[in-house]
Amino acid sequence: MDPSILFVDHASDVGGAELSLLDTAMHWAAPLHVALMQPGPFRDLLRDQGVPSTLVEAGEAVLGVRRGGGWDQGLRAAAGIPRLAHQLARLAKGYDVVYANTQKSLIVGGPAAWLAGRPLVWHLHDILSAEHFSAMNRRLPVLVANRFCARVIANSAATAEAFVREGGDPDLVGVVPNGFSRAPFERDSDEEVAELRRRLGLEGKPLAGMFGRLAPWKGQHVFIRAVAAVPGLHAVIVGGALFGEQVYEEELKLLCAELGVRDRVHFLGFRRDIPRLMRMMTLIVHASTAAEPFGRVLVEAMLAGSPLIASRAGGALEIVEDGVTGRLVAPGSVAELRAAMARILAEPGEAAAMADRARRAAVANFSTEVMIDGIRREIGRILPAPEPGPLAGGRGSSTAISG
Repeated sequence: MDPSILFVDHASDVGGAELSLLDTAMHWAAPLHVALMQPGPFRDLLRDQGVPSTLVEAGEAVLGVRRGGGWDQGLRAAAGIPRLAHQLARLAKGYDVVYANTQKSLIVGGPAAWLAGRPLVWHLHDILSAEHFSAMNRRLPVLVANRFCARVIANSAATAEAFVREGGDPDLVGVVPNGFSRAPFERDSDEEVAELRRRLGLEGKPLAGMFGRLAPWKGQHVFIRAVAAVPGLHAVIVGGALFGEQVYEEELKLLCAELGVRDRVHFLGFRRDIPRLMRMMTLIVHASTAAEPFGRVLVEAMLAGSPLIASRAGGALEIVEDGVTGRLVAPGSVAELRAAMARILAEPGEAAAMADRARRAAVANFSTEVMIDGIRREIGRILPAPEPGPLAGGRGSSTAISG
């Protein structure tokens, strides 16, 4: 029997970390609960999928700490942590494990787990590097993890190595790649995919898709410049401007006008029909300019059977084999990305064979079952070994959503 878990997450929007939590919660064969620090789309999604949650509202001082924030933000947030920790501790006493899913939830969950006398697991979804985080936002979570965590689960070896480089205890860390159900990518018929193309006015056009939240380090500007250099190719950008990136979205639209490709770049915003959209694409691009901790979109593209191009850094190196299951290009290189897209368009037979190998690799290496078994293994290191049990069947499976 799996141990019961109190998950803790601070986010209101639905990002990759939240989708990973949802996938785990929906397949965990034991009682569980999710404590959230603010209302929003993620709580709505949990409710829609039948996952129980409680709102333990944090103040703006805690939620307002940004990735680039300094120690002054941290000090202002510290005043609100004791109240939150005591509220979470009362909830935690009813569960075997406290499971912090983000850095902010770790900072609160650490003292809460200690107060409740429960072991703390931190699921680390981010690469702790200067490219992504300020010194405070790298050092503080490492200090808290070393002090309070019984186990740190990293979503890739790249993520684990960055944690250790920042001073994290290497004996705390285990690697469990994210897991995915292939069912959403096999649900739609070819006719339904073709109908979506028609509804979007994209019938008969070669399409390069990019999926994920709009942010400079995600590289949508690189993608647009590369598409502009491939005659006839249309770009489909799926994802919203989360976490205050609305200015970047406007910059992207201005870039399209500057390059004269407004008619070839289609912004679809936040969508729930990601599997169908991915199957619609001639090719899918991951263009992050900084190392990605994992890259959910990579595995989703592989499951969709669409030829994939990814940045040669971080977690992508553990997912995509260059020339075998996808094409790898230098992060930020418009020239390499343009050349890779042009090659896929010019050699459709080779691209289709590569996509088929990628789909089979994704099914074998990144299934939900593999992820759940990995989480069981890591929690088993800190608790008595649970009795083997099947995946829970009563919660359904999550829907892929662009983060």
